[in-house]
Amino acid sequence: SVCAVEAGFFQAAEIALLGEAAEDLSFALDNIALSAERERAERRAREYSREATDLLHAINQHSLVALTDANGIITFANDKLSSRSQYSTTELIGQDHRLINSRYHSAAFMRDLWATIKRGEVWQGEIRNTAKDGTHYWVDTTIVPFLNGDGSVRQYMEIGAEITERKEAEFALRIERDRAQQYLDTAEVILLALDITGSITLVNRYACAMLGWSAEELIGRDFIETCVPPKIRDATRRRLAEVHAGSDSSVVLNPIITRSGEERLIEWRNTLLRDSDGVVASTFSSGSDLTERNEAIEALRAAEERMRFALESANVGIWDMDITTGLLRWSDVMEAQYGLQAGGFPGTLEAFGERVHPQDWGQFVTTMDRMMRTGGDFTQQHRALWPDGTIRVLSGAGRVVLGEDGTPVRAVGISLDITEQRVLEAQFQQAQKMEAVGRLAGGVAHDFNNLLTVMLGFCELLLNDMPPTDHRRADLEEIQKAGVSAAALTRQLLAFSRKQITSPTLLNLSEVVSDIHGMIERLIGEDINVLLRLQADLGPVMADRAQLEQVIMNLTVNARDAMSAGGGALTIETRDVDLDEHYAKTHFGATPGSYVLLSVSDTGSGMTAETQSRLFEPFFTTKDVGKGTGLGMATVHGIVTSCGGYINVYSELGVGTSFKIYLPRAHDTGEMRSASPPMVEHPTGTLSV
Repeated sequence: SVCAVEAGFFQAAEIALLGEAAEDLSFALDNIALSAERERAERRAREYSREATDLLHAINQHSLVALTDANGIITFANDKLSSRSQYSTTELIGQDHRLINSRYHSAAFMRDLWATIKRGEVWQGEIRNTAKDGTHYWVDTTIVPFLNGDGSVRQYMEIGAEITERKEAEFALRIERDRAQQYLDTAEVILLALDITGSITLVNRYACAMLGWSAEELIGRDFIETCVPPKIRDATRRRLAEVHAGSDSSVVLNPIITRSGEERLIEWRNTLLRDSDGVVASTFSSGSDLTERNEAIEALRAAEERMRFALESANVGIWDMDITTGLLRWSDVMEAQYGLQAGGFPGTLEAFGERVHPQDWGQFVTTMDRMMRTGGDFTQQHRALWPDGTIRVLSGAGRVVLGEDGTPVRAVGISLDITEQRVLEAQFQQAQKMEAVGRLAGGVAHDFNNLLTVMLGFCELLLNDMPPTDHRRADLEEIQKAGVSAAALTRQLLAFSRKQITSPTLLNLSEVVSDIHGMIERLIGEDINVLLRLQADLGPVMADRAQLEQVIMNLTVNARDAMSAGGGALTIETRDVDLDEHYAKTHFGATPGSYVLLSVSDTGSGMTAETQSRLFEPFFTTKDVGKGTGLGMATVHGIVTSCGGYINVYSELGVGTSFKIYLPRAHDTGEMRSASPPMVEHPTGTLSV
């Protein structure tokens, strides 16, 4: 553009000289006659005129041209200037040149311009002008003054080339440069530029503050030798070479060392800068300090691991649902609670619905629909249906998180298997009911036993005074027989309520069963096969022999009745067992320790769950009216618990029933000495007041 301006300047000067020559030539022609000299002068003038015309035409086509008088009043404007300024030549001529001045330049700038051209010197520079519509444009301008004979300025010629696009590009570049410099100075990331040898050529303030060096100290230093820990310098050089040989951008993790010796983990983003031949000239790198973030991540990971361990130890399942995608994630414990192997859950809401008992799914959907609208926390209990048909009871709590627009975005929660808890609660309620019934039965039996003693006593006195031939004697004997039967019922009630007077001794359950084996076979009949599995060296128990025989006989009679339709097998087993903490926690009434097991199993009709729940209630029976008192199993339960034992029953319809009685194992004779002294029970009851 400078060359163009200079060329324009010389062209303008030449035009001016040609104009003066034409004037001189015209003057000479007026004074010289038609001579050969005049002809040559005319020919020369015509040639100069054509050249000047061609030159003016070229300038007029490509440059903005204006002539002003000594005061800056426009006397001529070419079409190019008129078109760009949006003023017609008529509007321009006669106007002050400041009409198109944008007032962008400072007063000092304008004073210098006028001072230069008024001294008769050519001024060259860039000026921003204003078009008629108010828009601005830039012109690379040359102003040439024309002088009078006395050296004063006669007029000015202004020739310019528009450079608006170049100026806008320079302005945008300057803005980007300023922005980049501001970014370098304020960005809280490490910014470095390395030449091909690895020397630092640029560094920002943040990097200096972190590294502990000034920019002057870092510029020119080898980055790896200065900022990389010694133990990984060779590996870092190899990595830098790989960066140079790879693509134009890459991300790597690499630690740095500060001036004080502290190591920081940095995530580097590298950009290769290439020369015009495509050869790597330098590397520009930005680094983010991940030290605190990694420490926070490690702390968070440790906290999550502790939380996961605690939840897994407590058998608590965890679930997390991304509502926007429908993805549902379960922990391993959660999958186990639904009878699935680890990783066996497909991760969809539909798959979850298949694992919930159909009768509970509707209530769960209703709860979730409400929470999707309102968000917040919720609790829910439902039955889980395992693939093998097992049903477990689960209790859970969850939270639905809403987004800023009120739509649900996420739901999280926990789940706990409370099946055993429900069983224990039912067992506890049953035990409370049994305890209450036992107290009532014991009180009634106590009072009834006193009445029976009086009635039987008077019957015996009447019989002693009555002759054997008295026709009323038979009636009294029937009354006495009924009283004796009633006394037997009171003994059962007292045994159930643990108020019967007993004579505990050290016993071997295997020997007790063997002694009454013949009685058992006669009692149950020939169509039932009796199998004995008795441990020979069985540990002793402290109990009343008569009560244990009563327990065995009651269970045997129940088994016989359950198999009366087509016979079967009755198995009686004894062995030493140890109950651990886990068994005690999942079976209400049991405590950890050493026990002797008495198991009585049959292959009969089995019992329903409802029957099992009421099995040990006094006066509860499934037999026909007149065929049972309903005290048999209640008596068994009372005797076992009075010995400090525990009884459990397993039964399935059509399969059979198994009663398992656990009696505490006695380890020495000291327990016998500490027991109550034996007392003989009167055959008709005891008188209690």
